[in-house]
Amino acid sequence: MKLISSLFFTVISLMSFAQLPSDWMGHFEGELTSVNLAGKTANFHMELDIELNSDSTYNFTLTYGQDEQQQKRSYLLKKADQNHYTLDEQNGIELDMNFGNNRLVSVFEVQGNFLHVSYIKTKKGFKYELSSSKKAKKTGGEKDANGNEIPAVQSYNTLSFQYATLKKTKKK
Repeated sequence: MKLISSLFFTVISLMSFAQLPSDWMGHFEGELTSVNLAGKTANFHMELDIELNSDSTYNFTLTYGQDEQQQKRSYLLKKADQNHYTLDEQNGIELDMNFGNNRLVSVFEVQGNFLHVSYIKTKKGFKYELSSSKKAKKTGGEKDANGNEIPAVQSYNTLSFQYATLKKTKKK
C-alpha cells in the first residue's frame, strides 16, 4: 500500500510540473500585422524560438523585423506551478503566463496600457494575438430603482491589435 501511495504522489507531483508539449519546441516565423484603430497598418517579419533550457525553464526568444531593423528579445519562460509560468525579461520584469487548451496567455499593464497576449498552438505552428487597451470609463456601482446593487464595471478602449501566423521552419 505504501508503494502505491508513494507512486501516486510521485506521478501527481510530476504532472503538476509537466513541461510544454514537445511540438512547442522549435523555430517559427511569419509576418506580424500591427493595426491601430486610426487605420494605420504595418507589417513586420516575426520569429519565435522556444527551446528547453532545463526541466522547468525554456529559452523563449522573439525577433521582430529583419536586417538593420531587427529587434531580438531573449526571455526565459519559467514553470511556476500547474498551469502557471513566468516570462522573465531578465531585467527585473516578470510577466505571469497561463497555459491551457494549447495556448499560453498573458495579461499585463505597462504605462497605463493593458496588453492581452496569446500564443495559440496550431498543427503547423502558432497563431499570435495581442490587443492593447486603455482604461476608458467606469459605470454602474449604484443601486437600481428597487434598491438592488448594480456592480461597478470598468470599460476599456482598444487602441491597437497585432496578429501573426507563425509556421515551423528550420533556423537560418
